[in-house]
Amino acid sequence: MRLLDINLFKQVNDRFWHDAGDRVLQNVAGRADRAGSGQ
Repeated sequence: MRLLDINLFKQVNDRFWHDAGDRVLQNVAGRADRAGSGQ
């Protein structure tokens, strides 16, 4: 399990709506997974 503090995420989610916020979270999670696996 990872806990990430994404600066300004609420502003992105509020301004660009939840679909954009979901894409940001998916992107960040993918990057965290790749970084954690040593790739």
